[in-house]
Amino acid sequence: MHAAVLVGCASSGELDSGRSSGDTPSGPTPVDDTSIGAFGMTSAPHPQIGSLIVVSWVQRGELEGRIIFQETGGEPLETPQLSLSDGEQAEVILIGIPFETALSWQFEGTLDGEASTSLSHSATTGPLPEGLPVPDLLTSEPTAWVDGDRYLLSSVNARAGGWTGGTFWKFILDRQGRYIWAMETPDDNWSIFLRVSYDGDDILWDEATYWSQFDSGEGSQIHRMKLDGTIVETVSAPGLHHAFVEQSDGTLVWGAADLTTEYLRRRPPGGEAEDFWSCPDSFSVDYCQSNTLYWHEETDTFLYSFYTNSSVIELDQSGNTLHYWGQNPSWSFEPSSSQFSWQHGAHFLDDGHILLSTHTTTGDLETVVREYVVNEETQALEEIWSFGEGEGIHADTAGEAHRLDNGNTLHNYGSSAHLREVNPVGEIVWEVDWSGNRLLGRSVFLEDLYNFL
Repeated sequence: MHAAVLVGCASSGELDSGRSSGDTPSGPTPVDDTSIGAFGMTSAPHPQIGSLIVVSWVQRGELEGRIIFQETGGEPLETPQLSLSDGEQAEVILIGIPFETALSWQFEGTLDGEASTSLSHSATTGPLPEGLPVPDLLTSEPTAWVDGDRYLLSSVNARAGGWTGGTFWKFILDRQGRYIWAMETPDDNWSIFLRVSYDGDDILWDEATYWSQFDSGEGSQIHRMKLDGTIVETVSAPGLHHAFVEQSDGTLVWGAADLTTEYLRRRPPGGEAEDFWSCPDSFSVDYCQSNTLYWHEETDTFLYSFYTNSSVIELDQSGNTLHYWGQNPSWSFEPSSSQFSWQHGAHFLDDGHILLSTHTTTGDLETVVREYVVNEETQALEEIWSFGEGEGIHADTAGEAHRLDNGNTLHNYGSSAHLREVNPVGEIVWEVDWSGNRLLGRSVFLEDLYNFL
């Protein structure tokens, strides 16, 4: 049972009232559906996140089953299995339907051990939040997608202008390019590195003050949250300005910048933040800032990417440098034209290859994906796959690439506000564009939204 899908237990007084505890006179009119023993039933948009429909009722009798729901003409969706005892207050969230969309729903299961189906009920999700920029779906080839890659979690700045301040929106997009969830980050703070928690139960999102309050990130925080907006935990992350990771024990690690340099900082659960690497100790540069941090669980090392000197390093947990690629004469690129510059999103694939998004260094300035073999014998990064050259898309800042389970690659073009999924031969199978140079944050596909309720 997912705690945020079904919560609460009604008292006998609530049973007598015939009204759920959250109802108000101005809310939806309660109805009784005796076919499943549901009394005082209401369904209405969530008060903060209007794309979620909250269904509540007081249960009479023992009920088991699930709600099946869908928009008109859409694919049926379903809640996790529900198990209700006589007298319980049920509250179920329906998630996966876009804003401003009518849907119908029906409960299927058993009441007191007998097969039972509810009446057909209807609801309409709330309006699209004001100020949320709407993308265009340019390409859609569903047969080329991974079945489980149904929803995209990311963030976008409502203001155009690339790396600039504004209102950042955290969002989930369906494969039709429609918002099915969205939340605004308060106070013009930045959210650009959303991720799924290590245990797969929560969404982790950054509220960085480095670029909004110009406080060297002293007010930056990392939030652990459910999709109904419930904050499970808030962790202070002083200095956070871009990327962070969570390790298996819950330790959070992030790049902490001041005006000229950077430190790698970690905070174990319930502990204090500590620095275990510093830029002055590793680079002979006057200015140092990162744009990506990746934890490779298999080797318990970090890939740490710096745009200020076009370099990527691999570090161990003690802060020792194991590899240094980029502006390092001891390592080369094969071919030389595959050298990365202003790279973002560097990470290891399962086979040990490195995948990243980068500017080209020869020809027209474009943003491309490059995949490298790490050849220890020749001390070369050997490019074995790339995409984007000749496509004419350039992002001044940000960007990343993800290898999907079927071999496709999702390329996030950062401040170009563009997403492309391409197959191994470079054919575009999904493409979404926000028109203009709005900054997109980290993007990752989700399968089951109920994991996060």
